[in-house]
Amino acid sequence: MVAVNRRYISWVGWVFYAASFAMIAGNGIFGFAFADWALTIPWAGIGGIFYDGTFQRLAMLIAGWINPVFLTAVAIKLRGRHNGWFAALRIAVVVMIPSCWVVARHIGFFFREGFYAWVLGMLLVLFSDNIAAIRIRQPLHETPNLPQSH
Repeated sequence: MVAVNRRYISWVGWVFYAASFAMIAGNGIFGFAFADWALTIPWAGIGGIFYDGTFQRLAMLIAGWINPVFLTAVAIKLRGRHNGWFAALRIAVVVMIPSCWVVARHIGFFFREGFYAWVLGMLLVLFSDNIAAIRIRQPLHETPNLPQSH
């Protein structure tokens, strides 16, 4: 069986997560700019692109809170206590991700590698324990029938 170290999976996730902010998230916008925009626009009180779209404004608000909820979940996990809170927050992060799709659809945003690296990074960090617990069986290699010498 092949076992993968939980810490290795988590570190790979952190690399993807951190790198995503320096990558293009879509439409020529870097990940850090999109994260900042998603977090601040709903609170700005300006109509802008969402003028009267309550559903879209709510989706933007949720999308903006993904990073803070993710970081809170990780902080709780690192403290080693409150596993129930960690489990609830990591599920909340997964459930919040589709709000990005609503926002993207509304503004004509097309995701690129930065968005996918961001999502993959968060999932690897949040579910590293579960992924590490998966055991992959390697196929048994059969030895060919060799002719026997007499």
